[in-house]
Amino acid sequence: MSNLETITVSVDSSFKNGYGACAYYIKHEKFVVKDAEFLGNVGTNVLAEFQGITRALVRCINESRRRQIKKIYVTCDCIPALKLAEYDNKLKKLIGDREVIYQHIDAHSGVNSPRQYVNDWCDKSSRNCLNSNLIDVVP
Repeated sequence: MSNLETITVSVDSSFKNGYGACAYYIKHEKFVVKDAEFLGNVGTNVLAEFQGITRALVRCINESRRRQIKKIYVTCDCIPALKLAEYDNKLKKLIGDREVIYQHIDAHSGVNSPRQYVNDWCDKSSRNCLNSNLIDVVP
C-alpha cells in the first residue's frame, strides 16, 4: 500500500465543567488538516476524546472519498476513548471497508519526536478552543 492510500490522524481533547473541545491533526502525503472544535456539554473527558476521534474520522472519510484512502491510523492519548471508537457500530458503518488502526500515544512524555509535537499541538489547540468558548457558555 502506498503512502497516498494512507492517512494519519492525531486527536486530543480538553474537558472542564462538563464541557469539551477537541483538536485534530490529519496528515497525508498531499495535505494537512489542523482544526479545533468546541463540543459543548459532553459529560466526561472520555466522551470528549471519543467525539474528537469521531469528528476527525468524519473529516478523513470525506477526504478518502476523493483520494482513495484505504488505511487510517488514529493516535490518541486516551485508551478508553480509543476502545469506544474501535467497537462503536455507527463508526464502523461510517468507516466501511477502510482499515483503521487505533494507537495509544503517551501524553506529555517529554520526548522530542514528530508524534509528540502533534500531540502537544492538539492538546494546546483543544485547550485554547475550550477556554475561548467557555467564556460564552459558563457564567
